[in-house]
This record gives sequence, structure tokens and C-alpha cells, in this order.
Amino acid sequence: MLGALALPMPPKRKRSERGSVDSGENRPSPHRPGNTSLGGGPDRDVDMRGEGGRGRGRGRGRGGRGGGNLSRRESTESFANSPSTPGRATGAMSPPPRPTPTPTPQQQPQPPALAPTPFTFTPARSLTPEPMKDPSPYDYSHVTDERIAAWTASGRQEIIAAGAQSLDDLDILDLSTIFQELIRSGIDGRLSPADAGSCVRDIVQPDTAAENQQDDKIDGASLFLDSLSIVTDNEPYQPRLRKIVAATGISPVLMRQMLDIQLLQNLELTRDTFFKAGIRQVTNLLYRQANHNLLREETEGYSKLVTELFTTSGGEPPTSEVVEETFERIKGLIGTFDLDAGRVLDVTMDVFAAVLIKHYRFFIKLLRVSSWWPRDNILPGVVTENADLPKWALPGASGVIPTEDEKKDDGIDKDARDEAFWVRAREIGIDAFYELGGRRPVDPKTKERLAASKANTDDQSNSDRQWIEATGTLPPLGNQVAAQLLGFKLRFYTSPARENDDILPANLMYLTALLIKIGFISLRDLYPHLYPLDEDMEALRVKKMKEIAEKEKLNRPGGGANALMIAGALADDTLPGAGRMRDIPGSKPDAGAGAPVEAEEDKDKIPEPADQKVLLLINLLTIGAIPESLFLLGRFPWIPEAYPEVLDRLHRILHHSVDKVFQSTKPSNAEEVVLPMKKLSDQDQSRVPKGTVRRVESTPRKALRWPFPAKADVGDGISYKFYWDEWTDSIPVCQTTDDIFTLCSTLLNYSGVNIGRDCVLLSKLASIGNQSLSKDTSEANLARWQDLLKRLLVPALSHTSANTNVVNEIYDMLRYYPAPLRYNIYAEWFEGQTSRLPAMTTVFTRARLETLSTMKRISKTNLTAMARALAKTAYANPGIVFKVALDQIESYSNLTEVVVECARYFTDLGYDVLIWSLMSSLGGKTRSRTRDDSALLTSKWLIALSNFSGKVFKRYSIMNPAPILQYVNDQLYRGNSTDLIILQEFIAQMSGVVPDTDFTDPQLLAMTGGEVLRRQTLISLQDKRFESVKTAKRLMKSLTETRLAGQLLISIAQHRQAAIFSVPEDQAHIKYLSTMVDDAQRILTQFNDLLRSNLTVEEFDDLVPDTCELMVDFGLDPALAFTIGRPSFAYKMAGIGATELPKEAVEANGVPAVIDIDGDIGMDAGAADDDVDMIKNPEAGTTDNAVESTPTSEDPWLEVLAPLIESVRVALPDKPWGLLNPEFYVTFWQLSLSDIQIPMDSYTIENARLTKEMAEIMKDRSDMTRPGMIRKEEARKAVEAIKEELLNESKDQMSQFGRNRSRLNKEKGKWFNNVNKRYDALNDTLLEECFLPRLLLSPSDADYSFKMVKFLHNSSTPHFRTLGLLARLFRGNRLRSIIFSCTIREAECFGRFLKLILGDLARWHASKAIYEKEAWGPNQDLPGFAKSIHETTSKPVALLEYEDFRRIFFGWHKNLNTALKSCLGGSEWMHIRNSITVLKSVVEHFPAVDFMGKAFQNALITLAKREEGKREDLSLLANASMPELKKREKKWVMPQAFASNLVCLLAASTLFHLLTFLRVNQIKPMARPNQQRADHHRLKANHR
Repeated sequence: MLGALALPMPPKRKRSERGSVDSGENRPSPHRPGNTSLGGGPDRDVDMRGEGGRGRGRGRGRGGRGGGNLSRRESTESFANSPSTPGRATGAMSPPPRPTPTPTPQQQPQPPALAPTPFTFTPARSLTPEPMKDPSPYDYSHVTDERIAAWTASGRQEIIAAGAQSLDDLDILDLSTIFQELIRSGIDGRLSPADAGSCVRDIVQPDTAAENQQDDKIDGASLFLDSLSIVTDNEPYQPRLRKIVAATGISPVLMRQMLDIQLLQNLELTRDTFFKAGIRQVTNLLYRQANHNLLREETEGYSKLVTELFTTSGGEPPTSEVVEETFERIKGLIGTFDLDAGRVLDVTMDVFAAVLIKHYRFFIKLLRVSSWWPRDNILPGVVTENADLPKWALPGASGVIPTEDEKKDDGIDKDARDEAFWVRAREIGIDAFYELGGRRPVDPKTKERLAASKANTDDQSNSDRQWIEATGTLPPLGNQVAAQLLGFKLRFYTSPARENDDILPANLMYLTALLIKIGFISLRDLYPHLYPLDEDMEALRVKKMKEIAEKEKLNRPGGGANALMIAGALADDTLPGAGRMRDIPGSKPDAGAGAPVEAEEDKDKIPEPADQKVLLLINLLTIGAIPESLFLLGRFPWIPEAYPEVLDRLHRILHHSVDKVFQSTKPSNAEEVVLPMKKLSDQDQSRVPKGTVRRVESTPRKALRWPFPAKADVGDGISYKFYWDEWTDSIPVCQTTDDIFTLCSTLLNYSGVNIGRDCVLLSKLASIGNQSLSKDTSEANLARWQDLLKRLLVPALSHTSANTNVVNEIYDMLRYYPAPLRYNIYAEWFEGQTSRLPAMTTVFTRARLETLSTMKRISKTNLTAMARALAKTAYANPGIVFKVALDQIESYSNLTEVVVECARYFTDLGYDVLIWSLMSSLGGKTRSRTRDDSALLTSKWLIALSNFSGKVFKRYSIMNPAPILQYVNDQLYRGNSTDLIILQEFIAQMSGVVPDTDFTDPQLLAMTGGEVLRRQTLISLQDKRFESVKTAKRLMKSLTETRLAGQLLISIAQHRQAAIFSVPEDQAHIKYLSTMVDDAQRILTQFNDLLRSNLTVEEFDDLVPDTCELMVDFGLDPALAFTIGRPSFAYKMAGIGATELPKEAVEANGVPAVIDIDGDIGMDAGAADDDVDMIKNPEAGTTDNAVESTPTSEDPWLEVLAPLIESVRVALPDKPWGLLNPEFYVTFWQLSLSDIQIPMDSYTIENARLTKEMAEIMKDRSDMTRPGMIRKEEARKAVEAIKEELLNESKDQMSQFGRNRSRLNKEKGKWFNNVNKRYDALNDTLLEECFLPRLLLSPSDADYSFKMVKFLHNSSTPHFRTLGLLARLFRGNRLRSIIFSCTIREAECFGRFLKLILGDLARWHASKAIYEKEAWGPNQDLPGFAKSIHETTSKPVALLEYEDFRRIFFGWHKNLNTALKSCLGGSEWMHIRNSITVLKSVVEHFPAVDFMGKAFQNALITLAKREEGKREDLSLLANASMPELKKREKKWVMPQAFASNLVCLLAASTLFHLLTFLRVNQIKPMARPNQQRADHHRLKANHR
């Protein structure tokens, strides 16, 4: 190949024909190494780079390998000037001088100087002297006229003294002026030529100049000759000039070297044919071959060379003696056969490449001792060395395998080197890696010198400067000739002259990388030869990225062509004869017409050349040449992305760097696992029992060497290792964790997130991080690991291939950080800048498509397989999978159960990312949380996500709901109440607590019992709270550990209180406000029930402030504050045992209460003699005058309530405490329904159910085995234990009920002692401050309010008038305002309260005996329905008669009828909705008069027709109420039957309704929406 690239040569000549052009000397003996440049010893000055490039024939000529295409003129100048310049080194490819006889020490013979340019030959001069010309004008400063006049006396000596002084002072300018004036004076005739020349001679003293010449002195002779050339330039020759020059005594040899050819000919110092002879000499040296370059020119010599290399390298391990002898023989071959030294080097490298793997040690030692090894310095005065060369390769090394002591010393030296390196790397960053291998950084002076030399056009200087600018270090040494030889080889495989079979040999790149590694060649010299050129690399990048994108697209799910896409169009079988169509002649296209041409073109087309720069980079990284690798990566940082194999080699280096720190993380007693060799059957099976096989352990196979990274068990149990054992010598090894961070901020950045491709490397970094975080939890250490996790380690998981071990190790590091920091890392991973990296977008896109493909195929039949496939994708990219899955759930809610089932295979990191994904989906998008068609309905996506959240948190215990709960609390704090649905789903799914609105009346009654009765009631209702104990504990753990329980409870209560005021005026539709308040009340009750069901009272009180703090510090209404704290008061009051109560308060004999008609034990004091006695006992405070204002020591329960009673006055200063006693206020709000009644019927029913269940268990004969019988017996005992618990609980309830009754009977006397006959004011206060706010909270509170009214009536409470309270309640305006201001749920509660009141009054209305017994009392001493009371005895003087009660009751019916008809006749939605709700609640007892019922029927029919097609909900509700009215129609009576003497009353009623109708419908204008809302708030505030 090299021969093909060489210049055309003349035919080979015989050796006798070669000789010198100018002399007749015979050629010296061809084999005298001592007299040639190859024969120098170890201290030889001339190396093979200068003299072996192409010899005399191809040193610097055209196309030569010396690097540079010089013209003939440039070659001539180089040849003529190089030998004559003192101290100038021979160029890399310059021709060596021909051997000449040894000169004498006094005078070194010089080759004749050649003219640089062809001058016109001057004819021979005439012997007749030319006449003197007129002297030209010249300004003389030294050879003045005065000195010429006194020349002999003093002028000559003065000039000589001045010249000598200038010579000593190194004043070149002054001395040059003296020489020019002497020459000019001699030419112009002012001085004789002899005098002028002798004066110069005395100044210069040429005879002694060579002996006295010093480095710091001026060469006077040379300066004179330069001055002579200046003076005579462009002037005619003067004959006097020859005499002047002759008189100077300067050596003619020096004149021939420095003067121009034309001047030399004029001075007769050369022949006239000298110029032509010089041209012939140059031609002979440059264009005639003196050494054999081609193999065919000297086959014997090159054959012997190849044989010598193959034979010697294949012998024993190379020693220094063998290598040196081999090189001496090579030099002998060069001299004997006139082999070209450059070609010998080329052949040597070819042989080296052929046996690289086996015999690399021999050739490296050979190159090291050869003359080809680079020894020049890059910069003058700077000594460089290559530390990458192993010690065994140095001359004189004893062997190739180091001893143990040498290994130990080398290890110590490397540790010290690495410690210094990492310190340096922390100072300058990635630039420290360019200093590996002994490369020296460039000092500032050198940089200034480079900056000053930028104008230099020398290619070598430019390459050096580029290297220094890129790396900051001095260029590495290298044999330029060897680099060019390799470069020409590489160029051949990219040239158009190659054939299709000419493929770049892999061993050529291996050899190139190795030679760069050991420093034999330099990358800067080889770089210009590498393909493609720098300007073509961008096109290569675009091409590779396009190929990668196409490949990635095909590998994606659905990216490749499937069978349907490949198949052609189907034939239409409906056409006649469509089964087999006959081909029409000429219709079939000739598919193969153009095929031969295309095939021929493809055959002649040369394949694309290999990307040599990339291949070299891969091999450099493989062999550990980091500086050169970084040089290439710095120029083209996109290579790792386009060529993944580069990343593998880079990760191999990183493995070695972190391995020492990683090994320190392992347990000290951990041992390497050695796998035993597989036993194989022995060939000798003699004397083996039949049926058995003798097996022997296989012989361990020796690991083979190859040019790739080590790999175990490649095939047939064969393992390979990298051939160059010293590839790690210059790789810095991390010593501490700080070094790991330095590595991650420098070299590791070239790989970045792609380290995930190497799971082992990522696992090592994770192990180091876990150990570091476990030992050092300081903020600084946590911060730096957090940054590394966020920037590198966590995003790298996206590139792992479903490796759960690495994922878990990374998550172990994340556990050290709180949830906000972890979620910040996840946000950066999937949504931040890291997610926009090209490497990340590629894997994210693939993961997204895989997730969509998997979810499309999920069904009930393949759920497990698809779940595993989905989890496999989620191992590396959980955020992408969950985002797609949650988007699918938002659109298709039936996927909820499927995704929850798929989550069983997720990792711990996956569950954590799932929580973050849920929070991002819930709050990260600015989308409406209500439906577009109705603001009352929550959006479907929020409902779906809430449902999924509740189910997935319930299913998997590893998921912590605290972040979601914190999110809900934060959203609630910001005023966003729609996310409360998430909390509602959490409570329902994880704890099984359902809202109380789902209970029926018997169930509500049973819920007022003890814990056991409530539990059995909830179980019968399919309540899951007792089946969800574990999940409820997890939920409570999250609420208690974060103390969110109290915060959420208070936030919900505050939202419930201020819900109607948080909506803007333009969005405050009354229907929307009603729904918002009801939802808030429902979730408040549900959440409070959750806390009370799963926390003890002490735990609850520790998390939630007490009632006073809730009212004062948090601004809650008393109704809400007492609702939250009521169970705590009950617990504290229950702690007051029977021994603490007065004796009369605990009755051991008999039941301390009676059972009412509902089967409940009520506080009807008149039903028992002991109660009657207690009421009549003056000490009990039954009279108005016998009431104590302060609690006594006999009231132990007041010790619990006293702080609250005292603080209520302060907390609620606006309450009418003049009428309302704080003790009654606190007592009313502190008590609950279970405190004033016992559901004995519920206990009886539940007891009967359990008895029946026990009987059914015993009747079951499905399993009569012994285990079955044991299980049946255990079930019976469990039911029997529950029965026993119910019985004991009922007794405890009875005991507690007795204590509560005794307490209330004792306190009632001082509840209303400040009335002073202001009964109406008291009744209004009781309604607005106690009864109405309480009854609107819940159905159980409505029952409690009714029971409390009955207790106040039946217990003969002083100053309480039941008739007045009911009269104030049934006022028409009050009823109308209450109905309008209620929400839907509150209207249901109010209707329930009216139902209970009307039902009790209806019993009185139906029977005079019942009325007199219950309204007057058995002794006619109840003041509730008294017309007057004795002032002193407080006894009823006159009681309301039965007929009077009936007429009053009719009036209450009339007022309720008026209020409901007024609401039904209006157009406001809330009026109509609430009136229908109240009507449905009281329909059992109202209307009772026929005209009222018929009026309601007509009103509902009219309403349904009016609202049909407009407000369908009202129309449907009106139609749904009609059947209940029709069902009660038979029980309606005439007004006369309802009450007597109603004629006047009906007339007045008719007039009243007429006036009301005129006022409402004719006079008063229609209220505006804003005014309606203001009226609503005002009415609600008034009635409360």
C-alpha cells in the first residue's frame, strides 16, 4: 500500500551504479553500523524519526511520508539552508547528509552552498579596470573626512577602537554602521580597498575569532558579510569590492555559505557552473532512490526482517538482552540490504498488529529500545515523560511479572498518586484527567508563548496549540513518522481507491490505541488522518441520531409492521370469477426489468467507511487512555449518545475508580463466592456399578486473552480477559466518599443518567451512598447526596432493565429524606429539566407506549400476566406508568380495580412514586373540580381518583396516606373544599365508617346504646369498621404521628361554619350553598366518628383542643365545639362512680326510671314514686325559692364542668346570660341522647337475634367432623360472649342513666331562676340558643332536643313553660324563616323534630286521659301547661283544659300549614325544596284536617306541572310526595271534629290568609337574588 502511495521511481539500479554526483568516490560499505546513523549507541543524537523516514530518496519530497508536500524550490531551500544553520535540528522527515571523510578539527568541511534562486549568469569581466565613478552621497558618522585626513596618524586606530568597543558591547547597530561606512569608503575611493579591508580585519580578527568565539559574543565576520550583502544589494558590481573582501582575511568557506551566488561569482569564489551543479545535486538527493522502499525491490531483506520478527517474538518471554539483540540484527538488515528505515518501521508495526494479543510485550520492549522511540521535547527546556509505559517495558528491566514487593510498593505509590490527583481534581475539575499519565500542565509563560505564536502557520505548531488549548497540558511525545504511517493506512480504508473487500482491520485500531497508550505515537499527529473529518462529524451525528430514532421507533410497542400492514388488499370475492383471475397479457409489470441494473450498481458501490474516530475512542477507553479519550469526547460530546458501546467502556473505567470505596462497604467477614466446577462424566467408566456414572471435576480452563473487556463464560465455559493487564495503571482510584463526589462531578458526567445502563455500577454507587448516609446524617452530607440523587442516581433508574435490586437500593437512600424532599426529586425526575434530556425523553416515550399497550390488553382473564408486565415497566419508570394509568382511570373508572390489583407487584419506590403521582394528578392540574353541567356535582375525574386512592391505600399497607391527608388539609386551608371527597373515601375505604345519614330510626335508636350494642348494630348494617381494623390503624397512625387528626378536624369544622361566606357573590347560589354546608357537616361527623372510634379519650384530647379553646382560639360555634368535645365530657362524667354520688341518687332496689311507649327508658319523673318524692323534696330544688346559685361539694359532676361553665361566659359574651343560666347551657350541649334514654328495645331485639343465631349454629350439620364441631362450638361461645357483654352493658347503662337522672334532677332547680316572669323571652332564648341550633345538626340531635323538651316538662322544671315554648316555636313567621334558612339536611332534621313534637301532641289530642296525665301530671302539678301559678308555692293554680288545648293545637296546625303553603307557593328553590322535605317528614301527623290536606295536594300538583321541564328535581320531589298524602287522606277530619268552637277561629284564619296573600303576591315586589341571599342570612341568624 505504501508503495502505491509513493512517488514513481526509476527502474531499480545495480549497486555499482550508485554513487555521488559530484565526486568520484565509491559508495562506502553498506554494512557498517558504527559509521551510520543506525549504529549509534544508547546515547545517539540522531533518531530514526529524522533519518529513517524515507531516507535520502523521500525525506521531504512530494508525497513523502515526512508530512508536507514541498515544491522543488522549497526542497532546495531546505537542503541548502538546513546544514548551514548552527544548532538547527534535522526535521522529522528531512534527508540525512551523505557520509564524507572525517574532517579536521580546525575546519569542518561544508557541502557547497547552492543558490536558492536561479540568477542570470554574468559574463567574464574584462581585465581593463573600470574608471572610478563619482561617489554617491552618504552620511558618514564614523569614517569622517577628518579621520580620513588623519588616517595614518590617528584616524585608522580610532575607527578600529570604535569597532572593537562595539564588538565588546554587543552593539550590532553601531558595528554594522562602521562596516557599511568602510565598504562604502573603499568603493567610492575615499580609502584604498586594502586599507578598508585591513581595518575590517583588525576589527574582526578572523584568525582568532573561532577560538575566542563565545555564545554571548557577536560573530563579527558574519556581521560584516551581512553588511556587505546589504550594501551591494541592487547595485552594480564594483571591481574594488574584491580587493576589499580579500583584505579582510575572512574564510572563503564562510563567504560561500553566507553570500549570494551572484556575488560569489563576481568575487570569483565559485565556478560559473556552480549553480547547475547544485541543481543536479539536489535532484540526485531528492529524486533518486537510495534506499529500498517497496517490498518487491528488496524481497530478501524484507523477508528476513519479517522472519526475524515472527521468530524472535514467538520465543520465550522477552528480556532486555533479547530485544536489544533483535534490534541490532534489524539495523544490520537495514544496512546490508539498503532497506528504508521508515518501511522497516512500517513492516514492524504490521507484524506487531498481527501478533498483538500474544506478543505485545516483545514489540513494546523492541520499540522502546529502538531508535524510533520518541525522545524530542515538545517545548525547549521542558522535559516530558510518559507514565503509561509499564516498568517492564523500560530498557534494562529484568522481567515482565513484578514481584510481591514491587506490587506492594506500586500500590503505595498509586495510592499517594490518587490522593494527590483527587485534590487536584477538586481544584480544576475535569481538566485534572488530562494530566494523567505524567502529562504536565502548561504554565502561564508557555501559554503566553503560544499566544504570541498564533501567527505561525506551521501545522505542527497549530496542532500543539490546539491540544494545549483543549487539555491545558503539554502535547504528548510521539513518533511522527509512525503516526503518519498508521494514518496513511487508515486513509486507504476511506479512499475511493479501495475495493469492496477492503475493510478496516480491527487489529489496526487495537494497535493504534496501544501505541497511543504507551506514548509511541501521539494522537495529535494521527488525528488529521482519522475519518471522518471534523467538518463532517455533524453530518455523521445527524445520520446516527436518525438511525437511532428509526430503530427506537421500530422497537416500540406497535412500531413495527404487523401482519395486517404487510398483507395486501383482499380480492373481492363477490365478483364473478373472482376466485382465480386470468392475467391480462401485458398487464403484469416487469418487476425484474430494472433489477440487474440496480444490482450491478449496488455491487459496484463501495460501502461506507468505518467511523475511525469512534472506533479509536472505544479502543482508547478499553485500554485506559483517558486523556486522549477525553480529548475526543470534548470535541464530540454526542458520541456516547450515538454509540452506546462507548458508554460501556466508560463505565468500565468508572467501575475501577469506585471499586475500592465499594469494597469498604461490604461486611468485613464477607467472602467472595466461588462457584464449584461442574462435574463431568469420566471417560474411564471401568469398575463402576451398573446404573451409576463416575463423575470428575472438570479442569479449570485458563482465561484467554482478547482485545475486549473481560467476560466470563463466553461459551463452553471459556472466560476471556483483556490482553493489556496494565490498562488500569493510570486510572485514578477513589479513596474516600469525597472522591466519589469528585468523580461524579467530573468524569461521570460524560455518561450522566446513562449509568443506569450498567446496573452493577449504579448498585455500587447506591451501596456507597447507603453506608455514607448511615454513618453521617449531617445536613452537609444529606445535602450532597440529595443533589446527586436528584441529578444523577434516581433519573438513572429509567435506563435500568427491570432490576428491582438496584431500585430498592436507591430507595433505601431516599428513605433518609422526608417526603417533601423525595417528591421534589421525583418532580425533577419526571417533570423537571432532567426529564427533558434526550436520553430521558427516549425511555419515557417507550415506557409510555408500553404502558398504553399493556393497559389496552388488560382483562379479567389475563390480569396477572398484564399486572406483571405493567409492574416490569414501572420498575424503571414508575412516574410515567402511573401518569398513564391515572389518566386512564379518570376516563374509565372501571379500571380502578384492575390498576389496584396490578399494584401488588410494585416496588417500594413504586409505591412512593404512586403517592406523588396521585398528589400531582389531584393538585397539579388547573382543571375544574366540579362538572360543567352542574356546580353541585363533583367532577368525574376527582371522584375516580378519590375512589382509587381509598382502595389502593387500603389494599397496600406499605403506602403511607399521610402525604395525601396533608394535601387535603392544605387544600382545605386554602379554601378548596371539593378535595374533602378524598378524605371521605379514605375514611370509608380504610376504616369502614359511614355517615349517619344512612341510618334508619331503629338503627339511630340503637346507636344511642353502649359500645357493644353499637358494634352489633353497625355489623348488621354491613358496616366495615370492625373488619377494617388494620387499615384503620394505619390511617390513624398517619393522622396521629403527623398530628393531622386535630388539624383536619378543626379545619373541617371551620369550613363547615364559614362555608356559605367563602363563595363569591356571583357564584353564591342558594342551592350550591346548601349542598356545600351539608357535605361539610357530613364529613365532619364522619371524621369525628373515625377519631372517636379508633382513639381513646386521652389520645383524642391530646390531639384536639378542648371545647373552650375551640370556641375562643379557633372561633368555632358552640354547636360544633360541643359536638367535637361531647364524648370527652361523657367519659369524664362516667368516671364519677356510684360511691361518689349521694345515696339517694343510686337506687339499688328497683329501676330508677320507667320505660316509655317507645320501649326506651326516659326521664319521666312522674312514673316512679322515688322520683316523685325527689321532686317534692325541697332539698332537691323543686321550688323556685329553694335553688342554690353555686355548686356544692355534694355535686361531684360539677367539678368536671366547672371550668367549662366559667369559661363559657368569657368565650361567649354576647349570649343572653341574664335569662340563660351557663350551667343549663353547658349541660344542654354537653349531654347526648344516650345520656337521657336507654334503648331497651334495641337490647331486647339484639339479644333475641343472638339467641336465634346460636340456635342456627347448633342446628348446622353441614360439617360434623371433629374440627367442624370444634369450630361450631367456638362460634357458639363467641355469640354467647357477646350476649353476656350486652347484658352487662345494659346494666352499666342503667346505672349511668340513674346517675345522670339524679344529677339533672338536682341541677334543674337553678337553671331558670332569673326569669322573673319573662317566659316568652326565656322561650325565645331557649329556642335560638339551644334547641334550634342543636336539632339542626343531625337526626340524633333532633331526637335529643325532643327528649330534652319532654324532660324539662315531665321533671317539673321550675320556670319552664312547655306551652309557651311550643307556642313560640309554632309561630308562622318563625316556621317560615326556619324552613327557608335550612339546608336540605337541616330541613330533614327540623322535620324530624316537628314529627316527634306533633306525634306526641297528637296522642294528647286523641285522648283526654293521656293529655291530662302527661300534660298536667298524675298529681296535676306539672307547670308546663298551667294557665297560672301560685306566686309563693309555685304550684299550678289553673291548668289548660283539654278543649282549649285542642283549639290551640289546631292553631299550631294552621300556622304550620300557612308556613308550608307560603313556601310552596313561592318561586325560590330553597323554599319549595325545604317545605316539601318538612311535609314529607311530618306527613304522618300533619296535615290532619281535610281542607289543609286537599290544599297541599293541589299545591303539589300545581308545583309539579309548573316545574316540569324546568326544575325537574322539584317536579319529581312533588310527585313523590303525593302518594304519602293520598295514603293519609282517609285519616283527615273536618275542622269541627278536630276541635270545637272553630267558626270564629276559621273566619279569622281566612281573613289572615287573604291578607297574607295580598301582602306577599301583590304589594311586596319580587326579591332580587342578592336580596334573597341577604334575607336568607338574616333569617338564619335571627332564628339561631
